[in-house]
Amino acid sequence: MVETVLADRGDVADIFKAKRVELVIRLAPSSETVCKLVPMPEGGGTDRTSLADALSLMAESELPASLPWYRRAAGVVRVGGGQAAMLTGWTRPESSADGATLSPVPEVWTAEIAALASLAAAMGGGPMAGLADTRTGSVALLASGGKKAVARVLRLASDRNWDSAVRTAWEETAIAAGAEGTAMSATQGLLLVQQGGARLGGATRDREWINRFGLALGAAMLYADADAATSALVALAQREPRSRQPLAQRTIDWLSLPRHAAMVGAACLAVALLAPMASSKARHAVLTSRAGSADSLDSRLAEAERRVGFYKLLSDKRWPMTKLLGQIAGAAPVGVTIDAVELPQGETVTIRATAESTELVSTFRKNLADTRVFNNVATPTIETTADGVTFQLQAKVVQNFALQASKPLDDFAARTLAQRLYGEGASNDARFDRDDDRDARSNDRRATGRDTRRDEPARPPTTASTPPRSGNDRAAAPAPSPASIPPPLSDEDIAKMDRVTAMREWGVRRRASTQPGLDAETKARLTAEAEKARARMQEAGEAPPGGDT
Repeated sequence: MVETVLADRGDVADIFKAKRVELVIRLAPSSETVCKLVPMPEGGGTDRTSLADALSLMAESELPASLPWYRRAAGVVRVGGGQAAMLTGWTRPESSADGATLSPVPEVWTAEIAALASLAAAMGGGPMAGLADTRTGSVALLASGGKKAVARVLRLASDRNWDSAVRTAWEETAIAAGAEGTAMSATQGLLLVQQGGARLGGATRDREWINRFGLALGAAMLYADADAATSALVALAQREPRSRQPLAQRTIDWLSLPRHAAMVGAACLAVALLAPMASSKARHAVLTSRAGSADSLDSRLAEAERRVGFYKLLSDKRWPMTKLLGQIAGAAPVGVTIDAVELPQGETVTIRATAESTELVSTFRKNLADTRVFNNVATPTIETTADGVTFQLQAKVVQNFALQASKPLDDFAARTLAQRLYGEGASNDARFDRDDDRDARSNDRRATGRDTRRDEPARPPTTASTPPRSGNDRAAAPAPSPASIPPPLSDEDIAKMDRVTAMREWGVRRRASTQPGLDAETKARLTAEAEKARARMQEAGEAPPGGDT
């Protein structure tokens, strides 16, 4: 597609961006170029890449030495019916404003005479072709006749007659090439022998189209030629191409300049001095926003110190209540029921309890003294009642007792309370039921004012010398005697009971149901009757209080 766009130099970049242009091919004016045709190197017809390299060496030797390497180009052109090697050079200085880059799009340059040769070959390769540019005062001529192929680039004086000068140059070139008698079509623009149109770019083009776009089409066909030796003519550059070096190398090159190194050194020194100050300032701002002012921080620290002192005082002076209660519970023998314990800090410990005999009170007092936790143990009050011996025991806590590693005198983990109360064959799983039974008996005694233990079945004898029995021995134990099993109770009898009677019957049957050797049917009957008695007890009044341990 060929499109003509008229625009100012400042709008070219926007046009290229809108058209998505990726490469620009520009023509170096004939007034700024030199050209020379030389014979083809021998053996250059097979490897076209090697031929392009050979032509580049010929351009370096044949063209003026003042031209840099990026201002020289060499390639193969078709002139007349044969081929020739064309050497072109661009003599325009790099500082020229006319050759400024139009946009960031990459661009390449070629000489106008090279584009003229490509266009002439595409139109059939006539004997002569030329380009006359009145604006720059230059003429480019290409001819091929019986003698040789000739390429000329002329600069005409401005004081001469233009038409006459162009005709004279045309005739001289035709005589030099052996193409005398070739008529010239015009004295301005493209000077082509062919007068009519030609088929170019897949369509028939008239003379006007060729004059307008022919040279640009020739440059495009030259660049797109698959022959590397031909497309090498499009290799001129306005400035020396520079490969982009790695970042590290570019940084080193930039720092190699003294002024750059001085600036970097000053910046590093400023950072080394100011960075700690800025960091401290930022940290101070953050701490101030979170912790508040110095006065508030001091007050919080003082409060924290007071709390630490208080906690330390508590750690040094307070009594470990769990240890004291454990020692008291371990010193209490079986048969002593503790009703209340008072542990005032730094004062006398007071224990109110009930024992089954006065001997148990003496044993309890001796056990407390043996713990090495209590001293000055005394019993200020002892009173014998129908329920047993009610007494009050007082003791002093030994100083620094918490630092002493002492264990309770009696280990209930080795020998449980159930075994102590009901013998070695008693079940540990029923210990809470027995405690409830003991509480029921105690409440019954308090309610009736008499000792009901005489009406209850006798407990199995317990001695310290009784050896423990295994599970098989317990399974083979004889069945309890009928005297220890209470008789059956009907629902009518249970419904007639008051709260105290129901409580007593519930305790008796709960205790009897836990005896070893009891058959399943009797145990089920006793359990059911105990539950019915409990329900009747709750109906008759408030529930009995929980047992003490």
